[in-house]
Amino acid sequence: MGESISSIGQFIDHISGWLQTPGACELHSVYQWGSGPGATTIEIVNFFWADPNTALLIYMIYDGGVGETNELWAGGYVAYRTFSVPPDYGGITHIKVVYSYYYGNETPTPSVSYWGECNCYGYDQP
Repeated sequence: MGESISSIGQFIDHISGWLQTPGACELHSVYQWGSGPGATTIEIVNFFWADPNTALLIYMIYDGGVGETNELWAGGYVAYRTFSVPPDYGGITHIKVVYSYYYGNETPTPSVSYWGECNCYGYDQP
């Protein structure tokens, strides 16, 4: 018999966090609990962060760390973005958010909080 679906973790439904300074990062698993083969597609919807004068690097990290995709987001808001794993790379297992840089005039550099809906699709979907 194959592995039952109940032994695979449940995908996350959002990502959120707080980054104190440029260079700070947070790593998010695509699973709320448990583990599994990763997601084949991730949609990020209504992703916003606290300061529009900051840029964030968003990484999709593939199963086993065999590769990654990254994009630089600036302006404080991204309405919709889809990431799909390339063939032969397994699934996306983690999302990494990095406070890349600040281009405003405040001193000291402000911290950044972020939140966005995250829809994961893949191997464990019934």
